[in-house]
Amino acid sequence: MLAEFNCIFGHGLAGVGSPSSPKYLDRLAVHVVDVCLPLISFLRELDDQGSELRFCLECPPQLLAALQTQELRDTVGRLIDQRLLSLSEQLENEAEPLIRDITSRDLQEAQAARRLFDLVDGDILMEYRRLSQSGRIEPLTGPFTDVALTAHLADPGVVKSQLLRSIEVMKETLGQDPAGMLLTHSGYTPSMNDILAGTDVRYAIVDQSAFDGASAPLQSGPYAPIHHPAGELSIFAEQRNFHRWRPSSPGGYLDAYRSLDEVDSTSWGAGTQGREPNTYSPAQAMAALDQHAHDFLRSREQEAQTVIRRVSRPPLLLGCIDLGARINGWFEVVDFLTRLVKLVSHQSPLNWSTPGQFLDANKTNQACWPGPSNSRRPVDELLSSRAPTLHQYAGRVNQLVRVRKHLNLDEQAHLDQAVCALLWAQSAAADRRDVDSNTSAYRDYVDSIEALISPIERGLPEELKAREEMPVARPKPPKPTPHFGPLTIT
Repeated sequence: MLAEFNCIFGHGLAGVGSPSSPKYLDRLAVHVVDVCLPLISFLRELDDQGSELRFCLECPPQLLAALQTQELRDTVGRLIDQRLLSLSEQLENEAEPLIRDITSRDLQEAQAARRLFDLVDGDILMEYRRLSQSGRIEPLTGPFTDVALTAHLADPGVVKSQLLRSIEVMKETLGQDPAGMLLTHSGYTPSMNDILAGTDVRYAIVDQSAFDGASAPLQSGPYAPIHHPAGELSIFAEQRNFHRWRPSSPGGYLDAYRSLDEVDSTSWGAGTQGREPNTYSPAQAMAALDQHAHDFLRSREQEAQTVIRRVSRPPLLLGCIDLGARINGWFEVVDFLTRLVKLVSHQSPLNWSTPGQFLDANKTNQACWPGPSNSRRPVDELLSSRAPTLHQYAGRVNQLVRVRKHLNLDEQAHLDQAVCALLWAQSAAADRRDVDSNTSAYRDYVDSIEALISPIERGLPEELKAREEMPVARPKPPKPTPHFGPLTIT
């Protein structure tokens, strides 16, 4: 019996912010250049090699929506040109050999980004669509905004709207439904199962803590999905052991890696931990990658051997690798994936398999309910004070959605923007991470909704208003926290 193995590629948009942020477009352009283009290049190389490996790729809805716009394409093009000019000037003026080597590599990467950007005519979205339709990737989606879904547990309708809007964005941009939902960072509780099952996605990926409190012993633990008893939904766990490995030799080879904009040895690796800092060297970093990939895969193989002894079906070792780390401190992450995939393809007993392929090959899953992973967060006074306003706007927006077919194209576009603004307003209202900032964002979104829907309402014929009128939804008081007691296996 062979164990299955797969890495979920995450885009890591956590630092980009919401569309109302002043630097939103600039941050998104950096992400496209430093994450999207290297990832596409990696996947195109596999196409050229005739590889049959498939990958799970998180496709954030805000990224997909922005990739449709000419404004983002122009910003990406300008960013690449600025880097080419800056790196060329730096290379001409730099005398220190090591810094010249680093700058030369950066210049080569910027040139490669320009070639790929021109090859796809600036249409990154088209390339994602091609990769999805060819089967190279299984596209995953998640909540429409970056606020944890557990912040909305008092109003399941908001949770449902977040997920359904993300699915709609993927249909509009990639032309297909998502294969699954990635909920490892957005929060998950079993109370969401019925909502997830109603979205018709095939599977959801959650944190392993949801499996720890399962209603009955799980023979395969987190190494096989839990099957939702009321539908086709399967729930996979991202295993907490996935990012643990045992180095084959002492020494901190992770210190050999580089943050994207760092070339100063005084801020490198172990130097930030009070030890002697390392001087970055591209050659040392590539050697560290080989060792890292080998040790990582060997640890997964040893884990698989241990799991196989106590299960009756092939286990799946599954975890996420955040490609956004390339911006936030791990410049060589795509090179790491290249080496890891090569090792899996030629030297490993592990069988590379996506969750979709795993479900195709293993029809019988563990059948029970997962346990609680995130406790219910109380609705605070701030959110309670905003709820009536949000419900009023939700009622007005929903009323217009019902008569959407009678609107002209401009009105339909404004209505779609209002729907997105409503979701962001709901998230800003529930986000407790930065109250002052989110209060300002909340007001901006509410003002935007009003500006978008008021002209549509004024232009709506009276008979249409009367025929389609819908009562404004009233906010419901929060329900008591459910008790997660023992549940039976179906």
